[in-house]
Amino acid sequence: MATTVPAPLEQAIQNASKQYNIPPDIMEGIWREEPGSTYPNPAVNSLGYGGLFGTKEWNASTQQQANYSASILHNLLVSTGGGIAPALSKYSGGGYTSVPGETTFGTAPGYGKGGGGFVSEVTSVGSDILSSGGNPVTALTNTLTGGGGGGGVFGGITSGIDSLILRGFFILIGLGLILVGLGLIAWQMMGRVGAPGIVGMAQTQMRISQSGARTAESQRASMVRESQAGERLGEQREARKLRERRLDVHQRGTERSGFEDRRFTNVRRDDRTVSKKKPGKRASGPPR
Repeated sequence: MATTVPAPLEQAIQNASKQYNIPPDIMEGIWREEPGSTYPNPAVNSLGYGGLFGTKEWNASTQQQANYSASILHNLLVSTGGGIAPALSKYSGGGYTSVPGETTFGTAPGYGKGGGGFVSEVTSVGSDILSSGGNPVTALTNTLTGGGGGGGVFGGITSGIDSLILRGFFILIGLGLILVGLGLIAWQMMGRVGAPGIVGMAQTQMRISQSGARTAESQRASMVRESQAGERLGEQREARKLRERRLDVHQRGTERSGFEDRRFTNVRRDDRTVSKKKPGKRASGPPR
């Protein structure tokens, strides 16, 4: 069963969650994971991380620690498109991807493709200034630098500037590729192409693809012809065997017919044998 969050910490988490659009159960789970559900927690490790949410604002007020943790989570959720597990993994340095008591899984509400964007950051800046207690200059400074727990436009020195630089770097690369492509198209249209143009390359690729298709078709046709030739050869063998069997049967029939003829001939010859007459008594009389 999840540990009950102390009332002051719960209020700070609710405020920070609304300000930075973070699910409260995620922040509560981080508190249970990082300091082990202890409150208050001024402990800090050798790297300078600690407090209620395992951040460098370990010695700040409860609300400031909650704001700072929420600002970091906000920037991470923006960079992951709202993915909670990868955001927690980055938050913990690969230590965990879920937290005790978590009820929000998958994608955090309000973060989609592109995340919260610039409007959400500006809203965070305005909230920090309005809740500064009458000192907007201090609040704005803390918001822009991350010193007061805000993510701000720049996402905080320690948590967001690297993300912005990385995104800007990829945007510049994309723009550069687009410009290079447009330049190649224009260069070809002006007839100054020293190397094969885009259209020529596409045509060459198409010809290669068509040649490959023809080769494959030719191979398939050759295989079909070989298969048909094999079938015809097999049929010829079967026909030859059948002829041989017929010839053999005919030959055996001929031999059997000759044998029967010889047997009947012998029987008729025996029937024609004439038996000798038995001698009878001679009639009396003079000899002839």
